[in-house]
Amino acid sequence: MAILFSSKIGPIKIDVVISEDHHNELGITANPIETGAEVNDHAYVKQKQVKLAIGSYNAVATYNALVQFQESRVPFVLVTGLSVFKNMLIRSMDMTRDKDFSTVLNGTVDLYEIIIVDTAYASGNADSDEVAKQTGKPGGEKSTRAARPIKERAGGIDPDDKQINQSRQTGTLNRGDVVTKPIVPVNKSILSRLAR
Repeated sequence: MAILFSSKIGPIKIDVVISEDHHNELGITANPIETGAEVNDHAYVKQKQVKLAIGSYNAVATYNALVQFQESRVPFVLVTGLSVFKNMLIRSMDMTRDKDFSTVLNGTVDLYEIIIVDTAYASGNADSDEVAKQTGKPGGEKSTRAARPIKERAGGIDPDDKQINQSRQTGTLNRGDVVTKPIVPVNKSILSRLAR
């Protein structure tokens, strides 16, 4: 008996999926305080992981195709019996062949969800006159670069006019997860909501 689902890992067709192991985890921060207790200030969802135990009749072709696809590092959609996973990569593979079934590939494939983010880049050389007009001098009001560290700037004093330059001081930058909203409990059962 096999589990019914899309029998592909990316573009590679797999003959049999013997089992699926799904791993979902919540990361909970822990910060020890003076009394020795740990306090938690937030939690975040970690990447999903799926382990597939597979079998394939054409061992050499399937193995080489899986290795080539793994090395291409192209994210793909995985459809299992429980869910649809986007942006998955093959993290690792453990394959076995033995004397009784030399042409059959038997093993496990560990799949890992990746989180893709966008990045931004500042164009040009900030030391050139044209870029300096657009972005300001390094460390200035319209700056896209930090000022070079020198002794006078370290104390917060502008070396040109000997006054504190408030525009160069940095503020706090918050990073991390988006603000979460509490879940409001609903007094209706799931079945009654589905029956609508």
